[in-house]
Amino acid sequence: MTFEPPVVDGRRIEGLELWYLLAEIDANEATLRGLIWLCHCDAGRCDAVPHTPILGRDWSACPYQYLRSPQWAAVAWLQRVAQFAPPAGWPLKYAAWLAEAVCALQAQQQRRAARRD
Repeated sequence: MTFEPPVVDGRRIEGLELWYLLAEIDANEATLRGLIWLCHCDAGRCDAVPHTPILGRDWSACPYQYLRSPQWAAVAWLQRVAQFAPPAGWPLKYAAWLAEAVCALQAQQQRRAARRD
């Protein structure tokens, strides 16, 4: 990763656990930005520290900055593309972390859609 992994609930979060947390934040970002953590950062690093838990967890830094990372941009792009047609070689020709992160994002979006129905 090109960014420093966040500290959540007092411990550094990396790997698949990070992707699942980011997927949950991504799927709920509009609500979170509007009601929970009102940070309006939109570029680069954000050193703001949330004053309240986000999705029940204490973050050491603004979680929205991680949604702007090149890695998460690849996840979001693949997830959008896969809605129309799977990319060539998907998922076997892609890194395992990328396939796992896309699946995490899809699962969170499906949960959010199910709650709205």
